[in-house]
Amino acid sequence: MKRVTLDLTAHLLHHAAQYKDNEADTWTSWPLINCAVPEWSFEDEIRQLGETVVRARDGDDDELDSDSDSALDGLSPAAANRLVFHTGAVLVRILNLLADQRPAASGSMQNRLWPMNWEDVISLLAVSGVVHPTIVARAEKRLERIYGPSTTKGKPSFRS
Repeated sequence: MKRVTLDLTAHLLHHAAQYKDNEADTWTSWPLINCAVPEWSFEDEIRQLGETVVRARDGDDDELDSDSDSALDGLSPAAANRLVFHTGAVLVRILNLLADQRPAASGSMQNRLWPMNWEDVISLLAVSGVVHPTIVARAEKRLERIYGPSTTKGKPSFRS
């Protein structure tokens, strides 16, 4: 009896050949080229988003009291630091999950691998448990509004 094994490299290259497009690449190679440093740091962005959420939630209670001191609104420095740390840790886990989905390849092989799309990322987040399922569902709905309905052949049952 002949033993049949799956050659993962051949399978991936065959899959990539099906999606090969003669147009210019639409993904970015790594490492990134030098670019201008953003005006806002990651910490600044997360703190701003956190303060926006806190103000929006507190705004419902403080509609009658418009004379409140704006310095007292928002996140405490300790809460902001914890939010930045936790958000950074979640982002690192997500990026590590995405990187783990790609086989190790030399630079010359990079163009032979198909790029991930938003559906791949949503599916990975849904099965990994890194983010709550309701967050995955809301993100999927938002992305479908931007990019159109999902084109995956069978919608997995873990997405709800």
